[in-house]
Amino acid sequence: MKIGVGYPQGLDPAAALALVEQVDRAGLDSVWIAENPYWPGAFATAGAVAARSSRVEIGIGVVSAFTRSPAVLAMEAGQVQRLSGGRLVLGLGVGGPRVLEDLGIGVARPVDAIEETLVVLRALFGEGITAHEGAVHRLRDVRLSFPVAAPPLVVGTIGPRMLAMSAAAADGIVISAHVPPAEIERIARDHRAAERTGRRGRVTAFVAAALDDDPALARARLKADVAATMVRLLRIPSLLPVLTAGELTLADLEEAAACARDGRPDDVADRVVDELCLAGDLAAVTTRLERLAAAGVDEVVLLQAAEHPGFTAHAAGLADRAHALR
Repeated sequence: MKIGVGYPQGLDPAAALALVEQVDRAGLDSVWIAENPYWPGAFATAGAVAARSSRVEIGIGVVSAFTRSPAVLAMEAGQVQRLSGGRLVLGLGVGGPRVLEDLGIGVARPVDAIEETLVVLRALFGEGITAHEGAVHRLRDVRLSFPVAAPPLVVGTIGPRMLAMSAAAADGIVISAHVPPAEIERIARDHRAAERTGRRGRVTAFVAAALDDDPALARARLKADVAATMVRLLRIPSLLPVLTAGELTLADLEEAAACARDGRPDDVADRVVDELCLAGDLAAVTTRLERLAAAGVDEVVLLQAAEHPGFTAHAAGLADRAHALR
């Protein structure tokens, strides 16, 4: 199994890039950079990560296929691919419809849009496009001015229609954070079953995480984020079956959200953190990794872990244990 970390956007750039260097030396496999509206741009950050590392993969995970034309995506991703010596993994997704609407961006036919974006990007990383008249994109005489090998193109999703499309058309999938382990396992197995014979895409799972020899301290570091995330996710009815697919009930999740609204994040129940996150010492984390590897997950990306004190002391041991699962 590969093991990666989320780029620590909560740190100032100098500290974050110093940590990238430590992760690179420790033997971890990847650094993934999220892009959300109003956050620092993912491609600029990826260029800096490429300059400060030598071996880790650089994941863009994920950018909305609706905020840039495929040609601009190919320009930016292509340059990061060149700067990094071919270490980029480009993740595409939809993004939050409400936020995109606030930006004046409509979201129509998302599965078709991402499937067509994959087709267009592959053409642009190849010979270019003379004419493309699709349902979503229309391009004429578009080609990059520089040769570059296409990076792996993966799709961030947990929805059944997008997953089915990704199994056929993408190079893999990215499973969002705060998904119960039972649901991660189901998604990974379903994705494997849907893949064409002879084709194996990568399955990457994002997991909010904190490593510490004191399990209580590890959980405490994640509670505020879990509470705030539940406020946001519970507003999306389609996610409720996903969030409650494991050990938690809707009442459990609503109580966690109430902790955020009432300003008492420390009251989030330990069992909620244990279900939705990875919190504990190296042995506890390894046990969860073993379970995910058995379900067909190729890579686990620990979000937030790198921002917590002492993570780098565990990084080399974590890499060794994850690699032993390959």
